[in-house]
Amino acid sequence: MLRRFSLKLRMQLFIGTVAAAAFAATVGYAIHSARGLERQGALARANDLASRYAEEVQASLNGMMADARGIAQAAGELAAAGVEPSPAMLLRMMGTALERNPAAAAAWVWSGGDAGGWPLAALRRDGAAALLDAATPPADDPWVAAVLESGQEAISEPRRAGGDADAPLLYSRIAVPITCDGRLQGIAVIDVSLDHYIETMRRVGSDLSPFGTGYMSIVSNGGRYAAHPKHVERIANSVLETDPWSEPFLGRIAAGEPWETESLSRTLGLYSRRICKPIHIGTAASPWAIWMTLPLDEFIMARANAMTWRIVGMAGVWMLLLATVVRLIARGLVAPLNRLAGGLQADAASIRTSSDELKRTSDELAEGASAQAADIEETSASLQQISAMTERSAEHALRADECMAAAMERVTSGSKTISELAVSIQEISAASAETRKIVRTIDEIAFQTNILALNAAVEAARAGQAGAGF
Repeated sequence: MLRRFSLKLRMQLFIGTVAAAAFAATVGYAIHSARGLERQGALARANDLASRYAEEVQASLNGMMADARGIAQAAGELAAAGVEPSPAMLLRMMGTALERNPAAAAAWVWSGGDAGGWPLAALRRDGAAALLDAATPPADDPWVAAVLESGQEAISEPRRAGGDADAPLLYSRIAVPITCDGRLQGIAVIDVSLDHYIETMRRVGSDLSPFGTGYMSIVSNGGRYAAHPKHVERIANSVLETDPWSEPFLGRIAAGEPWETESLSRTLGLYSRRICKPIHIGTAASPWAIWMTLPLDEFIMARANAMTWRIVGMAGVWMLLLATVVRLIARGLVAPLNRLAGGLQADAASIRTSSDELKRTSDELAEGASAQAADIEETSASLQQISAMTERSAEHALRADECMAAAMERVTSGSKTISELAVSIQEISAASAETRKIVRTIDEIAFQTNILALNAAVEAARAGQAGAGF
């Protein structure tokens, strides 16, 4: 198929395809890495933002807890000194606490512990010396009774009280027991305006704008909304009523632990990332939490998609440049290749002539090879005869070897017999020597006997008749 095209076009297609594939793989990897890095960076920024606002709300609540603690300590020290705090003195301290804390809606001090007490003093932010919720006397509040019983700092769950049905009073209470010489004297309380934190959460929206339509809310230790920028009607109600998916995480909120998860947000109607950061309030064993909700597609993928399109646009520009470069390269290579092709054709003609001469030479060599093959056949026959003679010689050599082995065996046997004969001759020689010694001894004994006989005869002769019988 490609042979129909010119060499120039084929080179452009080949080089362009290889370069485009490599470039596309590089761009794809770059897009994948960029999206991953963008996701990680966005999540890191979101975590930092959630931590910052958690610290801001924690500092605000801890400020009110510290002021309530200061009022309780002052009242306790006055009681220890035998001085009953006057309402004016208590109102001044509470007024200072309200000025220092924009989120404080009211403050009040109630006594009536182990040692009697002093009259109730209360102050609202508008300056009225009255309770925020006059319908519920502090002494009749079960939560106040529980704080007095425990003797520990505490913060209540979010509450709704008084006000209009469309604009209820949303508040929570921070309480510090008043003690004197280990005896309970009463309680110092600051009522926290949850409307202040609702406005704070709405203000957060400007900081979250880079992340799309995300929002941030505050959840109490008991799993109730304390602030929500989009749904005020949820305040003081359980999060499970609108967010049942959060049930496995309420225990971690109560324990003051951070967590993250992903789920469908009914508020946004989008699959969202949830980031929870704890808010620890004084020494109270009931931490709250900042709860951030961020749509994944908007806050994580928007910038990643924008970056992807930028990379794709840049890739398109680079592809155009690459196509231009490939075209120029192909143009620069085709002319030399054409000249090379012409030279190759001339060389091919010369090679064809040479090949004809080589063919004639090879024919002559073939004839000579045939004659040599006949000679080789004769030589092969002679070699076969020589091989047969060699086999017969090998058989004769094998038989001669067997005869030599038999002769060697007989020689070995004769040598052994001669050795035994030599030993026998040596034994006979030794016996002959012993025999000669015995004969010599016998000869000596006979010689001595003869001498003795001769002497006896001489003596007998001398004895005459007397020695005749001897």
